[in-house]
Amino acid sequence: MIRQVIYVFMGFLYAGMGVFVILREWFLTELTPVAAKALGILFIAYGTFRTYRAIKAIRTKDF
Repeated sequence: MIRQVIYVFMGFLYAGMGVFVILREWFLTELTPVAAKALGILFIAYGTFRTYRAIKAIRTKDF
């Protein structure tokens, strides 16, 4: 159960990092606005995917 909660937290962390990249246009180096939005959207999509998979595993107990 603890592992699934950590996976949900990591999903939120990735999504938050995506928002940070979009707002600051920075990820280890300065990014162009287009690159920042693209990378931010990818982080948000991956974080949403991880959160969905973790919640699905918690509900089905098949994890």
